[in-house]
Amino acid sequence: MTRPELIIILKSVIADETGIAVAEIADTDTFFNLGLDSVSCIFLMDKVEKILKVELNPLYFFDYPSIDTYADFLLENVISHGN
Repeated sequence: MTRPELIIILKSVIADETGIAVAEIADTDTFFNLGLDSVSCIFLMDKVEKILKVELNPLYFFDYPSIDTYADFLLENVISHGN
C-alpha cells in the first residue's frame, strides 16, 4: 500500500465518522481538530483495522495525532510488518 492510498482510506473513514467532505480534510489535520474525541477514535480505529486487516492500539491516535503522521507510522511500523 502506498502513502497516498492510506491517506485516502483514513480521510474516507474520517469523513464517514464526522460528515466532513473528504476534499475538506487536509493531510495535516489532527483528529481532534476534525471533531474526533477518544470515543470516536475507537470507532475509527475499528474501521481502519477491518479495512487494513491489522491490529491497532488506540494510543496511536494520541502519539500520532494528525492524518499524515498516523499514516507514516502505520506504513513504517504496522502495515509493512503485517502486525
